[in-house]
Order: sequence, then structure tokens, then C-alpha cells
Amino acid sequence: ELLPVEEPLLEDRIVKMDLALAPGLTELRWRSEDCVPEFIEHAMKIISDVSGVVDIMKGNLRKICSILSSWCKESILERKRGAKPLLVEEFDLVHKSRFQVRIMHMGEGGREIHRYLKDSSESLKVSKVSAPWKAYVDFVNNIIIEGFVSAIAVSLQYLCEILDPLIIARHEMLPVFDVKIELSGSEIIFDPPFSEREGSSGITLRGIVDSWLKDFFAMATVMYRLDSNMGDYLNEIKEHFQMQCLLALVSELVDNTELKCMEYRETFMEHSFLWMDSVDKAFDRFLSEDANDLVKDFAEEEGMGFRAIMDRINVDIGPPIPPLERFDIEITRFEKMKQDLSSLKTPTDIHWLRINAQPVKITLVNFAEKWEEKFTGFLKTFVDERIASLIRFINGVKVGLGPPCAADNPDDERLLYATMTHIRDVKLAMNAMRKLFQPIRDQVLLLKQHRVQVSDQRLAELEQAPAQWSEVIRAAFNVKEKILPLQSQEMVKIRAKIEGFREDVQAFRAEFLMQCSNGSDNAISGDYDLSYNTIDEFYERTCEIRTRADKFNDLELLFDMSMSDYLPIRECMDDLMHLKTLWDMVVLIRETFSNWYGILWDKIDTERMMQTVKELGLQVKVLPKAVRHWELYTWLVDEVKNMQTALPLVNDLHSETMRDRHWAMLMVVTKKNFDKGPDFCFRDLLELELHHFADDVSEIVDQSGKEAKIEKKLNNIKSTWSSMTVSFDCSREDCPLLEDSTEILEQLEADSLEMLSMTSQGRFIEFCKATVDEWSEKLRTVDVVLQVWRKFQTNWCRLEPIFMQSDDIRSQLPDDSKRFEQMDNQFKELMGEASHSELIVEICCAEGREEALRHIHEGIETCERSLNEYLEQKKKAFPRFYFVANQALLDILSNGNRPLKVADYLGDMFDGVKTLDFSKAPETGKIACGHISKDTEKMAWVTDLSLDGAVESYLVLLEEHLRLMLREQLELARNAADNWEMDKPREKWLE
Repeated sequence: ELLPVEEPLLEDRIVKMDLALAPGLTELRWRSEDCVPEFIEHAMKIISDVSGVVDIMKGNLRKICSILSSWCKESILERKRGAKPLLVEEFDLVHKSRFQVRIMHMGEGGREIHRYLKDSSESLKVSKVSAPWKAYVDFVNNIIIEGFVSAIAVSLQYLCEILDPLIIARHEMLPVFDVKIELSGSEIIFDPPFSEREGSSGITLRGIVDSWLKDFFAMATVMYRLDSNMGDYLNEIKEHFQMQCLLALVSELVDNTELKCMEYRETFMEHSFLWMDSVDKAFDRFLSEDANDLVKDFAEEEGMGFRAIMDRINVDIGPPIPPLERFDIEITRFEKMKQDLSSLKTPTDIHWLRINAQPVKITLVNFAEKWEEKFTGFLKTFVDERIASLIRFINGVKVGLGPPCAADNPDDERLLYATMTHIRDVKLAMNAMRKLFQPIRDQVLLLKQHRVQVSDQRLAELEQAPAQWSEVIRAAFNVKEKILPLQSQEMVKIRAKIEGFREDVQAFRAEFLMQCSNGSDNAISGDYDLSYNTIDEFYERTCEIRTRADKFNDLELLFDMSMSDYLPIRECMDDLMHLKTLWDMVVLIRETFSNWYGILWDKIDTERMMQTVKELGLQVKVLPKAVRHWELYTWLVDEVKNMQTALPLVNDLHSETMRDRHWAMLMVVTKKNFDKGPDFCFRDLLELELHHFADDVSEIVDQSGKEAKIEKKLNNIKSTWSSMTVSFDCSREDCPLLEDSTEILEQLEADSLEMLSMTSQGRFIEFCKATVDEWSEKLRTVDVVLQVWRKFQTNWCRLEPIFMQSDDIRSQLPDDSKRFEQMDNQFKELMGEASHSELIVEICCAEGREEALRHIHEGIETCERSLNEYLEQKKKAFPRFYFVANQALLDILSNGNRPLKVADYLGDMFDGVKTLDFSKAPETGKIACGHISKDTEKMAWVTDLSLDGAVESYLVLLEEHLRLMLREQLELARNAADNWEMDKPREKWLE
């Protein structure tokens, strides 16, 4: 069976075949023996030709389909079942070799397809440019496209299968690639990565998948297009819906795998501090948090704490460290971290990837071990140093207590003092040393728990130390009893020296209070160096006296005497510290303010200055309470407050609204003169002492603001009205007329209210009172003139045709017509002069303009009153004139002798009449022979009416005539209605 696209190619042959077979269907009979063999031979020849062509064409098409089917048998990408994961490079190498072979075979198939199509063309003997052949080529072309789609879909579907985690799990497939995860620099990365990293190039997982996809689609380029013998089918394949769906699925599977790999990577990234943070800095932060001495809650002895005692006896107890519990937590954490990292399963399979985490595991375990060793190494060194320091002290005291003994050498003062020093150290450190042994033992025990060994020598020394210390204490007490007489003699000498020193201390305190003053004189004069020199001098002297006091305290402690408290020395030192802090703040504030003095007026940044002063004020507030009663502190607070008050005023004075008159007012208020020239600076403002005149300055600035608003409004009004124009209608040759001025009047009303508001501002308009008064008067004049002008012009336009063109009015009102004529001439002359300018203010405020308009207006109003009286008389003569407007009435009166014109207004005066029938006098309209209603119904009159004489007279006659004619017509209608059934059927009558 031929396809629809094949039939046109065989149309000629089919027609020829039909013609050959036609005689057998219509003419020949089996009895026609002579013609039958010839008919059969001829028909078979033609049919065989058609059948041969069809067989060739069909066979070639089947062969083409067979080639396309062979391309779809297997995927370009192939992986043997059960194959182990390979490195990306190895797998890709195998794929490339297979791909080259496959493409070569497909290229041969493509050339065969072209040969088959050419064979079909030659057998058909059809033109290659004919429409049927082009349609057939397009048909085969589409088969080729679908074949490529199917072939590529096979590879894409296979790729989806080896990437799909559900299929991988269902068939227990092994991953495709071996991938490493390792630490590179500061990041944990996959090797190869999913995507290219910045600054690097090489194989990537996405790049490999993309290269496979390119290989799949490269199948569409193995042959030239059938329709053009050039180009390929790549664009059609890429745009195919099935291809797009499969590509989206591949992308989604790769994205899901990357997401899972990133989640797996996070198991290592959560330990990122191991390589991102500095172990030394982190450990220093650890040591600084919650750090304490080895012995806590130690009760002071002889006014000294545990560390002070250890420092006094020269035992190094090391820096304060956090509690051992925190060391234990950190060391345990890193041990567990090492175990967790070591126990991580590797390699691990994630979808189509086998992840080898061994490199990163080893690296992170080494980092964790480094952190752990930082804590354990510190503790081990700390313990060694503490034990060594204890043993040195104990051995040193043993040697110092003798022999030789001070009791055996009473004249050797140095030996006595050395012995007393050792006895003092033993007495002072008796309890402190006993409390020190246990913390060190706890540290050793913690190190053992974490498999860190302390040397055997140090352990032995630590175990023997308590017994050795007890032996040293007994020896010290024995020696003390022996030298007791010598000690008593020396104590008498020491007390005498201490009393003399007390007197020196009191004298120094008195001198300090007198010479080291906290007054503000030096601050005001700026002699900071003098104050600092005094502070430095007394600090050195105070340190010298405190050194002497410490020596006497050492003697008192050494000989077991009550300790003296030299309070004046401590008070001097505290006062010096506070005084130094206060003077530092004074210098900071004064220097800050001094740096501002030279800033020129237009460069002053008051916002920044106010922020700085605010910060300085907060620093002053947090100064020690001890300085707050000092004169210098009070002066400093006042300085800051004055500046805090002055700066907002300076900021206000920067207002753009400030004018020279306002600066003159400021001089009057402050009673100081200054020149606000180019050199005007911040110092000049401060010299005005603005903080004393805060309210006055604020009032001046406020006034300048209000005046500026007034000035701005006034300038706007001046600008607006100085350029405000009015237009004239020059359509009339004899007289230009004022055009619509509604917008001008609206603007005039708004600006007049503004001027009225200004005049109520009192002192705020004194600087521009003359201008305000001038423009108030101008706007008033414009308002008055425009109101009169508009009203007068309206009346003139309405009355001018009446008085100047109506003969009836001129004859009835001769005096008023003459008066109007005079006013008309004056008005036209005035309008001619006014139209020479367009500026409304210039026109309205011209000299004598208002009086001239009023004079003309009054004259026209007189004429209008006379006219209204005249019209009233006409209305009384014919009351229906009240139904029409005065203008219409004037038109009626002026055309009274022309009934055709008057007829236009009959509808206004008579409700049922539109006009009259003037058919008997169509030229003059003097005779009416009927009337026409407003719904165009015509009624002929029995009797005609003559329309002659005064208009009100013949209209009265018309009214009576209309009534009479209607009455007669109604009578005729009634009579006819009474006899309608007799004279004429009703339906005929109605017609």
C-alpha cells in the first residue's frame, strides 16, 4: 500500500496503468480471443514497471529504517555488569575508544542512507526540484530525525540508569567512578571536583558527564542532511521534547549526587576549625577565659594573697590557668574527635561515586592530635616547672637556716637578717605551700588519665615535697628560738627608724596638698606642661617614699612586728593617678576645641562637632568620683556644657536664611562687633559667648527663617505678576476684547490671601514692608479693575448691537443711545490703548485706568436701566414677552417689522406653536394663513391674519386669532365626530 507521500511520485505511472487496464474493464470480453493476449502483455509490462519502482522505493525505505534501528540497539556509553569503579581518566579513555568506533560505523550507515535515497530517485526518474520529491525527502528526513532521537535516547536512558540511585540500589550496581576527598589549602574538596574551581582547570565530574552528552549528540552529525546535502540534524535533535526531558533528568540526577556529596563533606567541614583557626591563638583565648591561680579561696595572711606570697618567697607558680575540668573537657573532646574520624567508613558509596576519604581522615586526625598535644604539652611543662620551683625553694630555705647559725654569730648582722628572711618566708608560706601540693598532684593525675607521663624524678620530688616542707618548718622554729634575744634588740632600733619615717610621710603629704593643686588656673592659661611637670615630680617623690615604706614593712614582717599602714602615701598616689587622668581629659578637650578654632565659617561641620562633644561629655561623666569635687573638674564640665550649648546655636546660625541684618542683630545682642568676612572662623563665634545668649540667638534664627519664607513668597508673587500676561481677542476689527481671565483671577485670589497673611506678620515684615505695601496695592488695583472690566465688557458686548444697530431702540431711547455711543467710543479708545501691552499689572495699574473704567461702566449701567424700563413696558403690552430672555426680546423688538425673524421665537412664547404658515407672503411674512405645532402638525386657518404695525400689537392679535381658529377647528371636529358612523366609517375617518 502506497503512503500518501509516495502516491504523487507514481501518479503518472498509475494513470498510465489505469489507462492500460481500462479496456479490460470496459471493452474486452473473454470471447475476444485475438485481443486478450496483447492486452495482457501490454498491461503486464506497465504494471511490472510500476511494481518494480515501488519495490525499489519500499525496499530502500526499509533498508534506511534498518540502519536507523541498528543504531538504537545499544548505548554508546557502555559499562560491563559488575565492573569495579574506575578512575575518571581510565573510564573516559575506554569510552572514547568505543565512541570513535561507533561513530565511524554510523558514518558509513549515513552514506548508505544517501545512496538508498539516490537509488529511489533514479528509479522514479523524478526531478529533484519537484514538489512531490521534496515532500518525499522531507518525509524521509523526519524518519532520520526520529531515528537519531531514538539512538540518542538509548544512550541517555542508559546514562540515567547508571546515575539513578534507585536503580543502582535495586540492581546492587557498583559505583562508576573512584573519587578522593581531601584537604586542599583551607577547603575540603573532591578530586576530581564536580565543577571547575576558580583559578584551576582539569577534569571535573560535570565536565565528564557533559562530554558524554556531547558524544551522544555528535551522532546527529555523522551524515549530511538529506534535504540540503549539507549541515546536520543537531539543532532539531536538541529542540526535540524527548531530548530536553532526558537532559533535564540527567542534570537532576547529577545535582542530587552533588548534594549528597556536599552533605557527606559537611561531616568533615564541621571540624574546619582544626585547620582554619590558629591553634596558638585559640589556646591563648582558652587560657584567658576563667583563669585562676592554682590555689583558690585562699585566706589572706599578713595582708597578702596566695600569688603575692609566692612572689614574695620567689616561688614561680606560673600564670593563672583555667580549671582542670576545662582542660579535661578539651583533651577528651580532641581524643573523641580522633576516634570518630578514625572510625569513619572509607571508602563510602554515594550513588554512582565511590568516595575515598582516607586522605582527609589522616589529615584531620593529625590536626586533632596537634590540638590535643597543645593542651597536654602545656600541662606537662606547667607541672614540671611548678615542681622544680617548689624544690628549689625548699632546698634554698634548708641551706639558709644553717649552719652557720646567727645565734652562734651575734655580731654578724647580715647573717641575722638572712636567717630572719628565711624564717619569714617559712612562716608566710606555711599554709600556702601545703595547699599548693594537691593542685599539682591533680594535674599529674589528669595527665596520667590521658596517657601523658611525667618523669619519674619529678614524681618522686612531688611525693617527698610535703615531708621536706614539714621538716623545714620545724627547723625554722628551732632557729627562731635560738635568735630570739638578737631579734628583740634589733626590733627596738627598727621602731625608732619607723617613727622618724612617719614624720617624713606627714610632711610630704602636707607639701603635696599645697603644691600639687587641682585648680583650673593652668587649664585656663593653657600651661599644661607646668601641671604635668608638677605631677611627674611628685610621682617620682611618691614612688621613692613608697619604696622606703615597703622596706620598713619588710622589716616589720621580717621581725614579726605589726605592719604599719602609710595611708598618706596611698592617698598621694591615688590623687596623682586621678589628677593625671583629669589633666589628660583637659588636654584632650582643649586641644580638640583648639583645632576647631581656625575652621572657616563655611567649613564648619557642626554635626560632627556635636557628636565629638557628646562623646567627650560621656568621657567626662565616667571620670572617678574622687575628682568631682575638684575645681578643675567643675571647670572642665562647664567648658563641655558651654560648647554643647554653643554648637547647636552655631548650627542654627548656618541657616541659609541668615542675612546681614540678622548678623547686625546678633552684634547688638552679644554687645560685640565682628566682621563676617572671608576670614570669619569658629574662634570668632566662640568669642561671642553664644552660650550666654541661647534664647536670643534662637529667636534671631527663627526670625530669619520666617522672614525668608515671607521674602520667598513675596519674590514669587513679584515674579509671577511681573510677567503675568493677559490676552486680547482681536477678531473684531474695531475693538480688541479682553479674553477669559478666570485663571488670572484664581491666581489673584490666592496671592491676595498671601499678601493679607504677610501684612499680619508684624515685625517679621519690617525689612520688606514697603514692598509688601506696594504689591498689596497693585494686586488690589488689579482685582478691582478686572472685576469692573469683566462686568463692563460683558454688558457692552450685550448692549452694543442693541444701541448701535437697532433702529427701534435708537428711536425709542434717543438720549440713552447717544450716551451709549459716547461710552462706546471711550471704551474702544481705552481697549486700543490697553491692547498695546500684555502685562496685566501694567495694564490695570495704568494712571487713570480704574477711574476711566468706572466712568464708562456707570454710563453703560444708566443705558441698561433705561433699556430695562423700556423692555418692561413692552412686556406689559404683551405679557408673553416674560417667557423670553431680555436678549431674545431685544432681538424680537429690533426685528418687529420682519415677522419671519420674529417667528423664530414663537416657540418660546407659545407652548403649542413652532412657527406660522407664511405661504401667502413668503418674502415679507406679512400674512399668516396657518400655524405649525412643535410636533410638525400643520393647521390651516379659515381666516388669514395680517402681521403689520408694532410687534407687540400684532402678537396680541395673533394670540386672539390662534384661539379663534382653534375653537372653530374643534367645533368642526366635534360635528364630524357625531356623524362618523353615518357619513364615513370610523376607520376611514381616522385616516
